[in-house]
Amino acid sequence: MSNVHDITVIAGLSGVGKTFVIEKLVRESDSYFHLSAGSLIKKRLANLDRDQLRELEKNSILANQYLMTEQFQEELNTIDRRFSIIFDAHMVIDNDHELIEVPYEIFEQLSPTRIILISDEAEKIIERRKFDNLRKRPIRSIPEIIEQQNRSIMLAQEHSSRLSIPFIEIKAGDIQSLSNAILSR
Repeated sequence: MSNVHDITVIAGLSGVGKTFVIEKLVRESDSYFHLSAGSLIKKRLANLDRDQLRELEKNSILANQYLMTEQFQEELNTIDRRFSIIFDAHMVIDNDHELIEVPYEIFEQLSPTRIILISDEAEKIIERRKFDNLRKRPIRSIPEIIEQQNRSIMLAQEHSSRLSIPFIEIKAGDIQSLSNAILSR
């Protein structure tokens, strides 16, 4: 998919604080438009809630990623070109049974300008997950979170390299670095 928008994929583990920093960034500037992979999938599969989508078997989760790219393109066609797109996504999905890597082809279809991965200490991610009553998140140990985050970082680096776009890792809550990374072209 080619596009005329500047598209930034912001990825990270569930509970790292992606949505928090994205929403703060969008509130502070009228030049960004926020889309999220989960919301786009939900538009295609309205009969399932966010938690049910995450808990599906691997093949269904992977099939849903392709539905998401179709919905992404539809949404993109309705968004004014002056907006930079901030796309909230995951590199890996924990369905409670296994860790599923989002394939390179998905990111290729999104045609991002850059991939930013937000990371944090495992203890802080676990704490955020524990106190988030809005959704069901997998309970994982510190070593499991560390392993998942390392896989996310590795995958983001690989996808960025294959796409010939920048990969930037930013610590959770660092909105200034996030803004600077998005503005760097």
